[in-house]
Amino acid sequence: MIAALTPTSQKYSEPKATPVAQPDESEAPEVGESQLRVALATAGMLVVVSAVPSLLRDPLAAATWTIPGVIALALAAFPVGHATRALLAFAPALPALAVRAMGCEGHSVAGALVLAALLVLLPTGLLLRSFYPQSNRARAAVAAGLALGAVWALLPSGGAALSVSGGPWAAMHLPALTFFAVALFSLSAFLPGRGSMGASVWAVVAMAWGAVPVLGSRAEQFGPRVLDAFSLVGLGAIASSTLAALVSVYAPPENAAR
Repeated sequence: MIAALTPTSQKYSEPKATPVAQPDESEAPEVGESQLRVALATAGMLVVVSAVPSLLRDPLAAATWTIPGVIALALAAFPVGHATRALLAFAPALPALAVRAMGCEGHSVAGALVLAALLVLLPTGLLLRSFYPQSNRARAAVAAGLALGAVWALLPSGGAALSVSGGPWAAMHLPALTFFAVALFSLSAFLPGRGSMGASVWAVVAMAWGAVPVLGSRAEQFGPRVLDAFSLVGLGAIASSTLAALVSVYAPPENAAR
């Protein structure tokens, strides 16, 4: 009886420790996810705005450029998976970019396709270099983009850098000349070090350079071709930013230290 009343024999209900919530690693943002949404929103707006004036004039052709832009805007706004967003935006933008490049003055089908590949591959390599500063694969992508640029610049139906014209070379070959400047800045991707060396900035510059082949070398043609230039830049930005995202998801570079 006495033993039953002693404190040592009484049963106490000890409070249970509340488990500490651990962060869900599956909710961590993917590499370049926020940058992709910004790129899709900006480039999609460029594509849509550039197509609006021609909707009444040529609705079928305008729809070709409007649809990839509308899809990019929708994917930037709605919550979908990173890989799904990149894939759904990349699929319509790539063929539209190739067709749009064929409208550049003096470009044959081969020259236009090389230009389209250049507008995708060089910014993609620079974006991967900014995501993965230690990656040799990202540097290889930049090198491939620069090689494509050299081919385009030398093609008679492309940049035509070796062609002889009636005026000063620099004035008559503005697209090729400006590409050489972009290529020079892009060489910073090969500098050693853990930093990105401004690769994301040069990626944006490479995307924006896509306007120059559309505008051409003659100042009197700039006005009528501004909207076409916006369209090519926007489609190239969508294709390159989404390709960089797809590579980051499905084939991340071997040295993925950031």
